[in-house]
Amino acid sequence: KMHPKKCTVFPFHPWDPKDNRRHGIVLWIPHSIQELIKSAAEQIEFSGDACILSEDAGKVTDVDMIKDGQKLYLVHETH
Repeated sequence: KMHPKKCTVFPFHPWDPKDNRRHGIVLWIPHSIQELIKSAAEQIEFSGDACILSEDAGKVTDVDMIKDGQKLYLVHETH
């Protein structure tokens, strides 16, 4: 049996000052990045177009790039 992977999603940019930071949510990593964004946004009451960033502010486009226990950041999508 394969052990599912989890991640922690925070509702701020990884480079935000400490006083702008809030608690995140620990989630099981689903099968698609869209599912992860939707689930995280619902849990932390985040609205608008969003994307997931890694700790070094790289945009994550595929859940297979996420390591077990990784910290991720849900931010507003910028084009």
